[in-house]
Amino acid sequence: MLALLLAAVIPLDAMTETNRVLVRAVTEHVTLQREYAARQFKGRVPEFEWLLDHLDACSVLAEKTGLLKYRATRQADGRYYADNREGAAGFILPVLATTGQRVYYVEGRERGLFSVAGRGVAAITYGQTETNVVEYTGVSLVRVDNGFVATLAKLFAVFLRGTVDYHYDHVMAHPIQLTERALKEPAVLVGQMEQMPKDDRELLRAFELLLRPIGFDSTASGR
Repeated sequence: MLALLLAAVIPLDAMTETNRVLVRAVTEHVTLQREYAARQFKGRVPEFEWLLDHLDACSVLAEKTGLLKYRATRQADGRYYADNREGAAGFILPVLATTGQRVYYVEGRERGLFSVAGRGVAAITYGQTETNVVEYTGVSLVRVDNGFVATLAKLFAVFLRGTVDYHYDHVMAHPIQLTERALKEPAVLVGQMEQMPKDDRELLRAFELLLRPIGFDSTASGR
């Protein structure tokens, strides 16, 4: 079953050799796998896709609009680092970008009753199902590196499932909500970007250009 799932949603052959090594370190030692049913939201693929491909810029805009209280920062090797200041911190590395699909490799640590260190792979498949409606599905595969905790996770999978599902929903929420806002109130978003420091504004310059075909009215942003 897992082999069929991997072949369908995580095309290893399409990845670089370096990324395949990272992904196989998870897929060959899976502690937990989660599959998420199709969900829909109002928006357009170009904005959603841009945010998925620029997680640092996405977090800057999410912070500015009150969705986040921390930022993801892009490292020189292409990884994004984030610390949610609530006990979870780690890296996200995009390992595959194809039409209608993004795959990410994740390393992180969760502090709580037990300190859990682990690795994961998340695959997001998406598409424009109708005008201004995007549908997406997801798969998360997790490898817990702590031997004792990994054993507990298999015995009491409900606890690990809750953590994995929470982080999946948390990460997806920001590009989704910003995509929805881009469709509903593009001028308001541009107005908020205009108030940002120069470096933050530059990160979002290409996203701002995407907003203009969505019925953007420059007077609404105060120009």
